[in-house]
Amino acid sequence: MKKLMTLFWDIPKKEAQSIRAFMLLLFFTATAYYLLKKHSTESKQRVLLTIYPYEAPVYQRFHFDPNTLTEDSLALLGIPEKTMKSMINFRSKGGKFRTKEDLQKIYNFPPVLYDSLAPWIKIQTSPKPQQKIIAMDLNLADSTDLVTLKGIGKTFASRIIKYRTALGGFHSLDQLNEIYGLKPETIAQIRPYLKIKTPVSKIKINEVAELKHPYLRSYQAKAILAYRKQHGEFKDLDDLKNIDALDEETLANLLPYLQF
Repeated sequence: MKKLMTLFWDIPKKEAQSIRAFMLLLFFTATAYYLLKKHSTESKQRVLLTIYPYEAPVYQRFHFDPNTLTEDSLALLGIPEKTMKSMINFRSKGGKFRTKEDLQKIYNFPPVLYDSLAPWIKIQTSPKPQQKIIAMDLNLADSTDLVTLKGIGKTFASRIIKYRTALGGFHSLDQLNEIYGLKPETIAQIRPYLKIKTPVSKIKINEVAELKHPYLRSYQAKAILAYRKQHGEFKDLDDLKNIDALDEETLANLLPYLQF
């Protein structure tokens, strides 16, 4: 090595410059070859793409229910084959997607794909079977029965029964509107659970010695008894219309409770 170095330094200056220039040229040539070889694959790909352009698959977007969609339709959405099979296997075992978020429970379901599909998921819900309503007879129901109705507590149950007793029974569900404090929306809510089957108690208008009813004021009741005493028994409603103290509304309310 020492002899080689001695020999190198003994070379004339002009020839040494030529050697150094050659070595630099050799270095740059080797470097260029390495870089060209490294990037040759990428260059080939760019050339191929120029000649044969690659078209990425275009997936469709449409509203779908993951509980019913076929395998072909799932593929159109861009769902990978393995994920697709997991979904179908889940459904075949009785599984059901109840919310769109349930789709994320499928093993390896791509999060990015879920975010893309989420706005298009429309899960159809089956209507719940309607329960058969068993209506209670308003004229027989006691407080225990009435408090089972939504919006009816002990206070309203007591008022209903008290008013029913004073009337002699309800002849129409509309009469619930006459109960103090009972709101129309509450009545509308409980109507389907009520019926009137038992008839009201009638007032024997030609026999009673004392007349008292929620639809009659005391002076009207006295007027009826006085008219009967003076003119004899009432034959029908027209006889009652002869009493000045009785207006048409009072007679219409009272009629279902009268027996001639």
